[in-house]
Amino acid sequence: MEKWLADSFKKLLEDDALTDCTVIVENKKFRCHKVVLGISSECFRRAFQTGFIEAETGELTLTDVSAEIFETFRLYLYTYDQDIIRGSSNSDIIKLMNCADMWMVQPLSKVCVEIVRARLQNMKFVDLLLYFEHVQGEQFSELQICISHWLKTIIECEEIPQEAYELGSEAFRRFLKLIKGSISERKLYDMVERYVGIKGIFVHQSEYKNWKFNELKDPSKNDLPASETENTNQNYVKELLSMIDYKEMTIDEFFEGPGRSKYITFRDKYFFMHQIAKTTENNKPRSPLSVSMTGAQRGRHFLPLEIGAQRRAIFTPGNRR
Repeated sequence: MEKWLADSFKKLLEDDALTDCTVIVENKKFRCHKVVLGISSECFRRAFQTGFIEAETGELTLTDVSAEIFETFRLYLYTYDQDIIRGSSNSDIIKLMNCADMWMVQPLSKVCVEIVRARLQNMKFVDLLLYFEHVQGEQFSELQICISHWLKTIIECEEIPQEAYELGSEAFRRFLKLIKGSISERKLYDMVERYVGIKGIFVHQSEYKNWKFNELKDPSKNDLPASETENTNQNYVKELLSMIDYKEMTIDEFFEGPGRSKYITFRDKYFFMHQIAKTTENNKPRSPLSVSMTGAQRGRHFLPLEIGAQRRAIFTPGNRR
């Protein structure tokens, strides 16, 4: 929009004389023009059509946005000034993107994406995580790829921040999948254990039943029976743990981490220790004696001494945690 025209439309907001509708957000009233809202958004156009109560009263109440964000949104609709959006914080841009999606304002969505892409290279880890969690949908697929790229780049030189453990359950699951291969399997396990502990997910080892994933449930915030909530959480934890390749750990890494975990059954601990033993044995250089052994002799597999000691420590009743 030409600057002179944008300035003219901005003046409309300063003069209520020609306004013909009111948008109410958080008990704050914004005087607007139906024609401006309707041209910018199909949702607003329909809301003020004949047959709807908003058309009769001239008032539209919005509940999914704050007054501060709507003020920025409204100003953009009147002026299409990108600098208005460019001056917003990362968290506010995400909220504006949600507004653009809810009310079908494609130009605003496009401007937000362009601004985010320009910022990515200089973003901090926490801001990348913010966009990683909240920017979803096919319309943002290219932006998601860019965000994922910079996350994988930054994780190679920075420690994972506390904000990673504040991600929602689905976002955390996607984050683990993204960074797998960029950090060690032991660090991946430590992240799972820490996340589960912070979220306060209670797990019974004996009640793992299936691998199906459901959104993480908080017993205090839903009406599901306690048993159903518990099963959902157990399934979620088990899926996170299934992402870890335990045989890539060293003996000590497994013993000091997963080997002491209350989230892994004793049967699974034994299985993983056996995998580590096989990997360790296969990676050892063969001596002339081992080469001369018969196939039957080679088939008799015993845990290496150090792994056997760790296994006894894990399965000693006094050491179970």
